Amino acid sequence: MPNCYLNECINCPKNCETCVNNQTCLICSGSYSNFDGECGQHCKPGWSKNHEGVCVEFCGDGVRRAELPYCDDGNNFDNDGCSSSCQVEDGWACRDGGKESRDHCIKRLVLNIVQSSTNTSIVYLEFSKKMDCPDNITTFVTFCYRIFGRS
Repeated sequence: MPNCYLNECINCPKNCETCVNNQTCLICSGSYSNFDGECGQHCKPGWSKNHEGVCVEFCGDGVRRAELPYCDDGNNFDNDGCSSSCQVEDGWACRDGGKESRDHCIKRLVLNIVQSSTNTSIVYLEFSKKMDCPDNITTFVTFCYRIFGRS
């Protein structure tokens, strides 16, 4: 539909009555709603209605459009940090996801303080599998030396 202002007309996007340009809508027509400048009947692009009729992000496509604690690692598997329902799982941290990239999830290290005094704290570490320290990461050198006896 043409949108005219001061003798200048542009063609608005589909289902749009008033637009800024030929890609960004201000007011949608009829039963359509405006989702960030795009007109849709139900949800914005990349989102779909769930069984309760609420718009939710499409899960598992490797694109995170919603904010944390939502995640999208590009699959629908559980126990990898980002669940099949795209929620960050307990004991995990997910980051780096966005419109151009998937989230990367890592297991969080939990330290339990066993004993503490003014200058010293003793922590208990338990690993579920064999741990090794990368040779090329300097932030781990002191940690690995003290914990694993590596220099």
